[in-house]
Amino acid sequence: MRVVIAYDLANDRSAFRIQRILLGIGDPVQESIFECELTVSEFERLRRRVARVADANRDNVRYYPVCRDCQRAIWTLDGPLEDAVTSHRVV
Repeated sequence: MRVVIAYDLANDRSAFRIQRILLGIGDPVQESIFECELTVSEFERLRRRVARVADANRDNVRYYPVCRDCQRAIWTLDGPLEDAVTSHRVV
């Protein structure tokens, strides 16, 4: 499953830690937005890892699943994104 992850964290240290986690498994689209291709179990494991770092009272982390049909509709400035699936996995 493809997931777009966006975050806004109150603490720079937490933001750096989340960014390090996500750099290991996905493609950065913006400074705090990543696209990841994950299995359901990898997604659950990622959510647990992020929850250990983020503060639920102050931080905002959102996960947006993208269906296969919607993946084919992703566009960049250059036009349609040819290969919307990456090979990154949670380690």
